[in-house]
Amino acid sequence: MENIVSKKSLIFAIAGVVAAALLAGTAAYAWFTNNSKVSTNTVTGHSGAGNMMLLIGADESSLVDSNEVTVEINQVNETDTEKLIPVSTADLDNFWYCPGTEGNEEGKAEARRFKKVENEKYYYHGRMCIEMYGEQLNEDASYKLYLDVNEDMGGPIAGEDTGHLLSACRLGLQFGEEDPVIIKFSDEGAQADGNTVINGVKYASGYVLDSGGSPVEDPAMDIDTYTVDSSGGDMVFPEKALTVLQANTPVEMNIFFYLEGCDENCISDIQTNGAKLHLAFYAAADTEG
Repeated sequence: MENIVSKKSLIFAIAGVVAAALLAGTAAYAWFTNNSKVSTNTVTGHSGAGNMMLLIGADESSLVDSNEVTVEINQVNETDTEKLIPVSTADLDNFWYCPGTEGNEEGKAEARRFKKVENEKYYYHGRMCIEMYGEQLNEDASYKLYLDVNEDMGGPIAGEDTGHLLSACRLGLQFGEEDPVIIKFSDEGAQADGNTVINGVKYASGYVLDSGGSPVEDPAMDIDTYTVDSSGGDMVFPEKALTVLQANTPVEMNIFFYLEGCDENCISDIQTNGAKLHLAFYAAADTEG
């Protein structure tokens, strides 16, 4: 079994969200203009063994042991986080939004045209630096990073979401130059009533817009894909790790949070007075590396 070496918590909150349809009285398709608020909080955590530390900071020069100091998430874009609207992406690099919708023959609103998002508007983008540090660690040592929703790390990753906001949200993580990790959340109570219509063509659930604005399969994975489970006593590791950290090597971590406009739950029913997203990292020795 892999040796536990560190745990890490990252917290940010989503508060005061009010969603409204662009065309009053219509429903059933995605790309309504849901105005959402997101506020970020802090990064905390603790080391799990020995004198190894998972360091976090705004950049390499400000890395600290988060077991000793609470670190604020550094927002790097200038987007007003009280005015987030649905966007779509397959790579966290190219985002698209719909500035307007039109009614179809059935009286429902359809997205007709899409524009590329400029200056990182409409979504949250934060950036931190992360490092697995230990004076005794060999430079070839590596550590797998997972998500942890166990009670001692804060419990369920999503809470206080009475308006099903998270059913259409995405959390994006990118470590260095690696391919991004995009995570989606389950919400059995959400009303899945929307599909994306582009140039008159209706696409079923499970599509997002690629770098050129064309529909492609949604790369988002369920959160369980990256989450450890200790509910049975023994630690059970998930299918995939978020990334593999090399010892004493700082890595830039970009954090994205947005409403996925092509999600079938991204409709006017999404509304909430407050929601909280609690994300905890769990690091373990890479015995296969």
